[in-house]
Amino acid sequence: LAEKSRTVPDARLVDIEGPSALVDLMGRTSSDTSRYLLGAMKSKDARLSQEVEKRFFMFEAIPLVPDEIMPQAVRTLPSAIVIQALQGASPEIQRKVIMGFPEQARTGLVTALRAGRAEPEAVQDARRQVVAKFQELGRQGRIDLKQISDAWQAPAKAS
Repeated sequence: LAEKSRTVPDARLVDIEGPSALVDLMGRTSSDTSRYLLGAMKSKDARLSQEVEKRFFMFEAIPLVPDEIMPQAVRTLPSAIVIQALQGASPEIQRKVIMGFPEQARTGLVTALRAGRAEPEAVQDARRQVVAKFQELGRQGRIDLKQISDAWQAPAKAS
């Protein structure tokens, strides 16, 4: 019995092969690679694809997030993390995130964004924290990450 119990997988081992590990891995790849992986998953394993898409969020998909959700995500993060995450982001992403803050805070955020220069590793870490906040909202059922994922993938299908 003792020998058998050593090979019984625990939650940590099961998750290594599950959707959460794929979501984490895909979050560290480029947008094009993530789109490719999602498409390949849909054609090979629809159930796994559904489970991944319920948890998956890319920083580049921020413009697709409903306006009423933005404050719930960005206001709970330290403003320094938000500013770092926005370094080098598209104007569309920057605008969407900044509009999630109260009007009085926006000027300060824009000023800090223009003045700030973060290292690429710090920017990527900050973006992972922002993405993690959206994923947390998805787990709580406050945002439909599958719907955002479908909309995010749509431009790739059109081309």
